[in-house]
Amino acid sequence: MKATSDHQPRVHQSLKKVHEIFLLLVASLLCLPFAIGATAKPWDQTDWKQWTAKDVQNVLYNSPWAQNCCRGGAPRGIAGLGETAAIVSSLVLRQALVRRMELDQHYDVLDFARRQELDRTAVACLNQKFDDRIVVILSFDAESGLEGMKKLMTEYHLPEYQAAPAYLITSDGRRVFPLPVRSGDSVEETCGVHKYLDLTNSSEGPRLSYWALYGPRHEISFPRFADGQPTIRPGDKVLRIKLGGLFAMANFNIKPEVDFKLNQMIYQGKPDF
Repeated sequence: MKATSDHQPRVHQSLKKVHEIFLLLVASLLCLPFAIGATAKPWDQTDWKQWTAKDVQNVLYNSPWAQNCCRGGAPRGIAGLGETAAIVSSLVLRQALVRRMELDQHYDVLDFARRQELDRTAVACLNQKFDDRIVVILSFDAESGLEGMKKLMTEYHLPEYQAAPAYLITSDGRRVFPLPVRSGDSVEETCGVHKYLDLTNSSEGPRLSYWALYGPRHEISFPRFADGQPTIRPGDKVLRIKLGGLFAMANFNIKPEVDFKLNQMIYQGKPDF
């Protein structure tokens, strides 16, 4: 009888422990979605059309495709976020531009004709091809730098790396200089950024400041192949953009280069830049 009486408390304790473990497991499973939601990035989501204004802000200014960096001829930062460079040939950034346009224009309540107009712009923006070039947007008037580049080289005999507003440095140390401006072919024009710009103030501050980086004349393009060699090779770790000599000297207290980490610029399972 004594053995039986000793056995019953032990069984009761075992069942109690099993019950406690079960409750902990259930609690962990219930908390899991919240933990995932807290760490998930907008670009990890499957449907960019569900991005909120905050998601768009993060993609455009605080993502692997948009880095706080160098300054060249810009007296102020962008929307209080400092000087920024962004790879706008990436699909994820262009989706963010389209989503921002939809939010600014209140797409859900527009009439049919207005929706069609925005839809055409979105299709043109997202279908734009960049097989031959990488397009970077800088927080200064890069186009003016490109226009003045030839004059600096011919009249003032500056070397190309000093005259260029910026250039790309390959992993083997080559300098890849920007392509000439192609009228009517900019991301800003195709994606209708300036056309649909909302200039009203909001809780985020003036929209013009918010959008300044993605406004006109900020784009600079680099060839994906230069002198028969790829600009970015398999195994490369960074895409490095460096300001030209004059722009760097004008802002000597700012690091004149920015590195985009290639292993982080993965979107929908593949490299996106």
